[in-house]
Amino acid sequence: MGIKILHRPGLSPVPQELIDKHFTGYGIVVTDRSAGEPVAWGYNIRPGVIIGETMWAEIAAKYGTWVCLDPITRQWALVTKFLTLEEARIKYGDGVEIELGPRGGFRGMTVGKTRFAFELFNEDGKNGRPPGGRSTRPLKTIKVQ
Repeated sequence: MGIKILHRPGLSPVPQELIDKHFTGYGIVVTDRSAGEPVAWGYNIRPGVIIGETMWAEIAAKYGTWVCLDPITRQWALVTKFLTLEEARIKYGDGVEIELGPRGGFRGMTVGKTRFAFELFNEDGKNGRPPGGRSTRPLKTIKVQ
């Protein structure tokens, strides 16, 4: 799941009235395909519920980030919590390696001995990856302190 989303501090809790009307209960909404571990938590939209464009934008601005879980069935989730790099280091061990492709694109990252296809960030939206640029090798691994 090649999602790159920065954390957004200062979000408000989702009101219970909104949850009851539009969402299923809180839980894991994204599991990393490589590690098999949860990386995002939030609310799935209830089947058959349609959220208008204005309300869609308001919900995202106040409560979280919309993530498309399945473009074919148009299944969306409101993510209110992402696994941070700090949390991953505590759970999986120190030592972070970020794998980049020949043009500097994200390929994966390893935290401790656990490899993730999902790109993890600190609360400040950084993960030690240098901005942009091209690698001269087919695959570049960056060790993050």
